[in-house]
Amino acid sequence: MRQKRRNAQPETTDHKDMAREEFARAFNPQAADRLRQILEANRRASKDHE
Repeated sequence: MRQKRRNAQPETTDHKDMAREEFARAFNPQAADRLRQILEANRRASKDHE
């Protein structure tokens, strides 16, 4: 029997990033700020690459 294919989640979803940042901020606020900077730089680089 065929299985249903799941659609990929769009890259514009922010809830994962928000949950990740909240989790990191609970342990170390400076690390959470650095993580946000890295994620934003990665997102900008991937948009420029296309």
